[in-house]
Amino acid sequence: MTSGHCFFKYMKEDLRHRVWMAALSMLGSFLGMPVAFLLVQNNYRSNYNYYLERGMQTQAVEYLQEEMINAFGVYGGVLCGAIAVAGAIIVGLFGFRYLFRRDMVDTWHSLPVKRSTLFRVNYINGFLIWIVPFVINLLITLAIAAGDMVKSGIPGTLLCCVLTTALVLTVSFLTVYNLVLLGVMLSGNALNAIVTSCFVGFVAAVAYLIVWMGLAVYMDTFYRMPVVFEASALWLAPGISSWWLLGLRFSDTVMTGELFGECLIVLLTAALMLLASFAVYQKRPSEAAGTGVYFKGLSAMMRFVTAVAAGFGGWMFFAAVSGNAVAGGSPAWGVFGGILAGFLAYGVLDIVFSMDFKAFFSHRRAMVVAVACSVLLGLSFNQDWYGFDSYLPSEARIEEAGISLGYTGTIYQNVLNMMQYTDAGDIYALLQASGDTTRSMEDMSTEAWISRSSG
Repeated sequence: MTSGHCFFKYMKEDLRHRVWMAALSMLGSFLGMPVAFLLVQNNYRSNYNYYLERGMQTQAVEYLQEEMINAFGVYGGVLCGAIAVAGAIIVGLFGFRYLFRRDMVDTWHSLPVKRSTLFRVNYINGFLIWIVPFVINLLITLAIAAGDMVKSGIPGTLLCCVLTTALVLTVSFLTVYNLVLLGVMLSGNALNAIVTSCFVGFVAAVAYLIVWMGLAVYMDTFYRMPVVFEASALWLAPGISSWWLLGLRFSDTVMTGELFGECLIVLLTAALMLLASFAVYQKRPSEAAGTGVYFKGLSAMMRFVTAVAAGFGGWMFFAAVSGNAVAGGSPAWGVFGGILAGFLAYGVLDIVFSMDFKAFFSHRRAMVVAVACSVLLGLSFNQDWYGFDSYLPSEARIEEAGISLGYTGTIYQNVLNMMQYTDAGDIYALLQASGDTTRSMEDMSTEAWISRSSG
């Protein structure tokens, strides 16, 4: 069992090698908070004094309140958010730098300390490198703004705003930090760690985007994806959820309770990635240093999924350029784009994982299978193999329908936007009269989509 003295000794030794990270973090936080606030303060004080000079005391206080909230919520928050994400990438990628070199990993793992202790030391130091400079500069900024906070008459509200921003930034940092850390644990060099992190961080969002694009482009009866699918794609894509969380924080329409709920969900995802990183680190062989993604099954899956996604993207690009990205359009250019993009994506990942330019065709059979799957995926939407447009629910399963005029910006559209028509008999008769649903309704003045069914 490692004593507390040894634990802090290892922490101190690790920090000694990461002074440049701490200095960079301090500089970024200094520019993102005290300096940024002073610039904002210089602007809003001139307008505040303008109101006071003309005896507009109420307007001056209201203006000061708005600007102070923006300063701690939007202006400083955007800069600090970018700094937090950049810092998470740096400390995550280089915090376990010894895992990328065989000589260093042998040295570290030969120390009389458990791997679990090494993991905790490096992980905690990475978090401290960001959070300590952040807190120091936040306190400096609050000291600078103290006078204006009192003048605004809402110091409690402003402190709540500051704490909310700090919470969001912390969750965003931990999400990106744990994501990059997982990529590092699964890889043997920095390039592969970046590629793996991107795959884990965006694969769920890419899967959602593929389904959405296929339905939106080729299905006439498609209206929108279910909200639960949209939310799941965000929560399961940590590369996006951190930015999404920052966007929610800086949106005036988001309630604090909703924001805290989103924070908890994103934080749960971050915790799962941390547990996965720890488990992989415990089992990671020293021979993995300097290699690509050493889990062969994982690298094969990444090549396959990426090639299929890239192939579908190539299909959609060439179909759109050739004017065939419509229901029933010719699939010829789409097939060409799918084959080209699929082969390139698979071959490039083979090069990256093997760190050898000669490895482009090292998995020819698997490459052909992946490219074929991407082409079949494009054809499945192009030819509607799912029967999406021809589907007609039974009258008993219809609960309600939404109504759209097919164009926006009119008073009629605004009135109908949130209406829910519940006469199942009329809805079913409309769907029957439309032939193959919306495709035959293009000449009608209104269109209807089934928005919810009981089955």
